[in-house]
Parts: sequence; structure tokens; C-alpha cells
Amino acid sequence: MTATPHDTSAEDVFAIFMPDPAVEALDDDCLDPLLLRRAAISDNAELRVRAAEHPQLPPDLHAHLVDDPNRMVRVMLAAREDMAPPVYEVLASDPDDEVVTRVAANRAAPPGPVARRIVLSGRPRPERVLGWNAEEEVLRHVLRSRRAWATRLVAEHPRTPPDVLDRLANRVSADIRARVATNARVPVAVAERLARDADPWVRVVAAAYGPFAVTPMFTADDNEEVRLTVANRDPLPEDVRRTLSRDVSARVRKASLHPAGSFDLFGGRPRLLYLDEGDWHLTVNHNNVSAAVGLYGPFTPRVASARP
Repeated sequence: MTATPHDTSAEDVFAIFMPDPAVEALDDDCLDPLLLRRAAISDNAELRVRAAEHPQLPPDLHAHLVDDPNRMVRVMLAAREDMAPPVYEVLASDPDDEVVTRVAANRAAPPGPVARRIVLSGRPRPERVLGWNAEEEVLRHVLRSRRAWATRLVAEHPRTPPDVLDRLANRVSADIRARVATNARVPVAVAERLARDADPWVRVVAAAYGPFAVTPMFTADDNEEVRLTVANRDPLPEDVRRTLSRDVSARVRKASLHPAGSFDLFGGRPRLLYLDEGDWHLTVNHNNVSAAVGLYGPFTPRVASARP
């Protein structure tokens, strides 16, 4: 009679199979539990990686693999949604950024303990492990740490809940309010509040990023750079374009008639670039204004020579 995986012992399989066939065997959902257990404690790193992602991995092996020397074993383990909370907590302190990024995005991981581990991990750049898909509740808990880097990151993170953005838009720091203005999830009511901000640079950023519904508010702004910024938005609502084409500033009139720079290249919104050093940057090139926005450092506009 032909033997099935359940009729074959782990010892027999490992005696017959070379490493590659053994790895292929781990793709079978009906794998013998003993074979899977042997794979999880094997000296073969590829076998341990396959075991870490296998749906039938026994719970006691989760804790065994959490300290595996191979980072890919821990990366695969961090994506599982069937582990005990303490396992996620250990992985949230992992020295490898990708492991922690996966835990922060894992809906099964306890958000409070994971956020606390990330904040207290002592890693040089803890914000780098909170990727674009980090869980909302993790972001809320990170913000509660009151760390400066956490506030900056949550203000511009693409998964930050709108109610959190509403609160951050009331911060005393113009730097934080400007970061909120860059967030695509900012509610229209908050965007309108930022369009009336007392700080002109916050209004410049709001003019660059705000929903098109609030662009008419910037046409009457007393700051030329704010009007110049909105004039470069493309596509620009026709009523806003007509208003700006009659602006007292020749720079604004020219920009409204001839949109230029990164706005028209990226569909009406400047682009956030993730640089090697880990900072988020916005670069806005107007007809004669260039500005850079980074995760660290002040929002400082730089006036450049006019382009032809």
C-alpha cells in the first residue's frame, strides 16, 4: 500500500529526502505534525522559514522560533495571526526593522504592548518600523508616549485616524500642524481650520496638500507665497484659476496660467519621498519658490531664482 504523509514518520522523510525536497514537503497543508516539528528545530534555515509560515505550526513552536538567529524566520513568524500576545511583544522588540514593521501592521498583535515595546526599544530610529500599513491602534498608543518623534510621525502617517489628526491640528507647534496639513486623511473641516492658521508656512503647506474643496480659501490669503502655492495646483478648479489670474502679484498670475513643477507631474499633489537616511521629504518647485519639508528639522521655505 502506498504510504501517505500521515503514514510516514519524520525520520523516514528526512532519511530519504534531500534538503530541497524536504522544503517542498513543507508546502503540504496535510504535513505530518512530527515532520513539521522536526523542520522547526532543524539546522536548515530554509526549513525553519517554511515552518514559521506554515498554517499548522504548533503553538509551542511559536515561542521557540521567536529568537531564531535567521531574520527571515522571525519575519515570517511576525506575520502570523494565531500566536499568543507575549510572542508578539517579544517580536516588537526585535533588532530587525522588518520584523517589527510586520508586528506593527498585524491586526492580531496587541496594540498597546506592541507600541510600548517599540517606544522603549532603544532603537536609533523607532519611527522607521511604523510602515504605511501600521495598525491605527498602534499609532494611537505610540502617540500617547508623548515622544517628539512619535508626534511628528503620527501627524503625517497615512493610517492616522481623522479624530487624532483633528486633535493634532490644535497643537501649539506649527511644525506639527504643518505635518497634519500634509496628511491625505485630514478631514475637510480640519483642512479649513489649517487654511486659516496664523502661521503662514502652515498655510503654504496646507495650500500644497489640502483637499481641492478648500482651495478657494487661499485665493484671498494676504501672503503671496500661499497664493503662489495654490496657483501651482494642477488641476486647479476653474473659478479658483480665474480669481488667481487677476491677483495683484505677477508671480501668482503667471503661475495660475502656466502651472509648473511637481504638482502637475503627480496629479495635483506633491510627492513624499522616502530617502535613505529615513526622512520624509516634500519638495515643491514653483516658478520661483522651492521648499523642503522633512520629518526632522524646521519647515523652512527657500526662495530661489525665477525659472524662465
